[in-house]
Amino acid sequence: MTISTETIRQSVYSVVRALLVANKPNYSYDNATQTYSIVAEYGRQNAVFPYVVMNPASINVELLNVDGSGEDYMADVQLDLYALEAHRKVAIDAGLDSIRNTILTNQSSLQTSGLLLMQEPFDESNTTPFEDSGQVLNTSSIILKMKLA
Repeated sequence: MTISTETIRQSVYSVVRALLVANKPNYSYDNATQTYSIVAEYGRQNAVFPYVVMNPASINVELLNVDGSGEDYMADVQLDLYALEAHRKVAIDAGLDSIRNTILTNQSSLQTSGLLLMQEPFDESNTTPFEDSGQVLNTSSIILKMKLA
């Protein structure tokens, strides 16, 4: 899929999602492999953890010339990771490492689609616990920073 400015938000989302679905993060807990699901929103009912919530792409346009001609399109995609606190923070760390490695090792695929990573392509938050529906979870976020080629 080649990204065009007319459908940039949807196209960026689709390209990143396809890459993550093909390379789902996982980790080992209690002698079993736990694989992250890639979802579009946080589900409060019947949620099965771990999962990655992939938020819509945020698009910023920068005009290059004083007369308004020429523009650069920047795209940020925030991914929110959720895992059971019982699986410890290593579950979140493994997910973050996997996402980072997937994006870095698949730069040529991103370029083929029309995306380039920014010079500092990742912005991460700290892992924090919270409780929801009687479950204690760890959560963290990573923002992927790209621009149109």
